[in-house]
Amino acid sequence: MPHIWDNLIQDLSITKRMHGDQDWLYDQIKDGFDFWPDEWCQSYKWEVRERNDVIGIGRDRKFASIIEPKIKDATSILVFHGDPKPQQVKDPIIVKNWC
Repeated sequence: MPHIWDNLIQDLSITKRMHGDQDWLYDQIKDGFDFWPDEWCQSYKWEVRERNDVIGIGRDRKFASIIEPKIKDATSILVFHGDPKPQQVKDPIIVKNWC
């Protein structure tokens, strides 16, 4: 998709108007792209666990509780963005499956 690069170099101020490069890429491809169903790929922090169960600041974030969360049957990928990282999570399903 060379048009994405061409659009970017024509107007470098785009990077100041968008939150980040992923927002820019999404804006450029969203109308002509087939995305995976949402259930296939879920954010562990935002969609599987309760977001408000995250405590701490910066890299010291962790979940306040240990639970066995309900993961949708169609989910194949759990996304860990920011903190806590998988190795910091004590939920049994993560401890059992994280290598």
